[in-house]
Amino acid sequence: MVRKHISLALIALFISTPSLAEEDVTGANVLGMGGVSAASVSDNAAITVNPGLMALSRRYLFHGHFKFGPAGGAHWAASAMDGQTSKFLWLGIAYSGDIYNPALQTSELPGWTIPGEDIENTKRFHDVTLALAVPLIPERLSLGVNGGLSFHNHDRQGKGNTGNTDVGLGILATDWLSIGLAGENLLPLSGNRTLGALAGVRVFNPEIGAFEIDGGYQHLKSKGVTLGVGGEKNAGIARLRLGYDIDLNTVGQSVSWGFGLVGEGGSFEYGMALPLGAGELAGGGMINQLSIHLHAPDTSGAPPR
Repeated sequence: MVRKHISLALIALFISTPSLAEEDVTGANVLGMGGVSAASVSDNAAITVNPGLMALSRRYLFHGHFKFGPAGGAHWAASAMDGQTSKFLWLGIAYSGDIYNPALQTSELPGWTIPGEDIENTKRFHDVTLALAVPLIPERLSLGVNGGLSFHNHDRQGKGNTGNTDVGLGILATDWLSIGLAGENLLPLSGNRTLGALAGVRVFNPEIGAFEIDGGYQHLKSKGVTLGVGGEKNAGIARLRLGYDIDLNTVGQSVSWGFGLVGEGGSFEYGMALPLGAGELAGGGMINQLSIHLHAPDTSGAPPR
C-alpha cells in the first residue's frame, strides 16, 4: 500500500519589478539569497531551474504566488511537485503568467507616430513547464528533465509561442553539501531561446544555515555570464538572508536581503533586492517579495535539508 503524505506549501504574495525571464517559481527565500537555487534540494524552484534536484528529497509540495511591480506589471504562478507517491519517479508542474509595460526598445518603435499619441507596449506571457526526475542513487544522485511552452501576446510583436527543454543533475555529496548542474534550452523551439549552462554549490546545516554560489553562461549573449552568491543564518525560529547577483543582460548587479520566521507547520518569508547596474531592467526600482509557506514534515526518514 502506497503511503500518502500530503502537504500544502508556499502560498505566496509578493511585490516586484517584472523580469524578462518569468518562467521561474522561486520564492522570497531565493530572492533574499541573491536568486541562488541551482543546488537547493528542497525547493519547488527545481522544476524550472534545475529538475535534477527534485529526486533528492521526498515531499509533496504546492507553491503559488503573485507579484505586482512599479513598472506597471503583474506576475502570478503556481507549481506542484509529487515526491512521495513513488520511490522511482518525481513529477512537477509549474504555470506562470505575466503582464507588464516595459520601456519601448528601438526595435519596437513604429515607422511613424501621431504627435501626442501614446504607443501601447503591453507584454503578456503564459508559461507552462512539466518536469520529471529519477534517482540514480537514492537520496544522493538525481537526473531530471523539463519541457516548457511559452505563449505571448504583445502589443508590438503580436502573438506567438516558444519552447525549450532543460536537463539537470543533482548531487548530494554529503548530508551538508549539494551540487547542481543544468543545461538550459537544449532543444529550443525558436531562435530566441539561447543555449546555456548553470551550476551551483550549496553548503547547509538545518541548525546553522546555508551558503550557495551559482554561476551561469548563455551562449551567443554579449553579456552572458551570471553569478549569484547567497547566505542564510538560522537564529532560533528566524532565518536571516543576504545575497549578491550579477546579470548584465537584465538588472546588471543587485544586492538582496530578507528574513523568514519558521514554525511547526510553515513559515513567513520576505525578500528584497536593489538593482545597482545598467542592464535592460535596471532602474525599475526595488524588488520586494512576500511568501507564506505551509508544510507538513517529511516522513521518509531522510536528514532535514
